[in-house]
Amino acid sequence: YKTNNTINTSYNNKLMKSVLEHLPNDIIFEIFEYLDLYHVYYGFFSVNKRFKYLVVDSNIPIKINTLAISKSKFEHYYQNIINPNKNRINILRLSNQFTVDIVLSPPHIISEFIQLEKLILDNINMNNLYEIFQELMSLINLHSLTLNIAEYVDSSIDIFSKLFLLSK
Repeated sequence: YKTNNTINTSYNNKLMKSVLEHLPNDIIFEIFEYLDLYHVYYGFFSVNKRFKYLVVDSNIPIKINTLAISKSKFEHYYQNIINPNKNRINILRLSNQFTVDIVLSPPHIISEFIQLEKLILDNINMNNLYEIFQELMSLINLHSLTLNIAEYVDSSIDIFSKLFLLSK
C-alpha cells in the first residue's frame, strides 16, 4: 500500500510540475505578484532553468515582508536574495529589530533601494530612525512610510519635522 501511495504522490507531483511548466511567463509573473520574494525564491528557483531565470533575471517588482522569519533565516535571505536584488525591491517591510538592524546598520544601503515605493519599519528604535532619515530623502520613488516605533517617544515633534522634510 505504501509503495502504491508513493507512486501516486510522485505521479501527482510530476503532473503538477508539468502543468506549471506549461504556463506562459505572464501567468507565472502574476502568480509571483501575490507572493513574497522569499516564497517565490524557495518555491520556484529550483524547478528548472526557466523558473530560475524568471526569479533571478526578470524585471518584476519585488515585495519583501519579514513578518515571520528567524534571525538565521533572515541573514541568509538578506545575503542571497535581498542584497543582490535591492534595485528591484519596491515594497520592504522589516518586522522586528534584528531585521531593521541588519538592513539599516552601517554601511547603510537603504539608499540603494532605488525602486522602493513603500517602506514599513516595525519595532524600530529611535536611534535607527534618526540615522536613516537623511538616506530616505534620496529615495525618489518612496511615497509610503509606515513607522511602528519600539519605544516610548517623549516628543513626536522632532519625528514629524523630519518626516515633513521627506515630502517632495
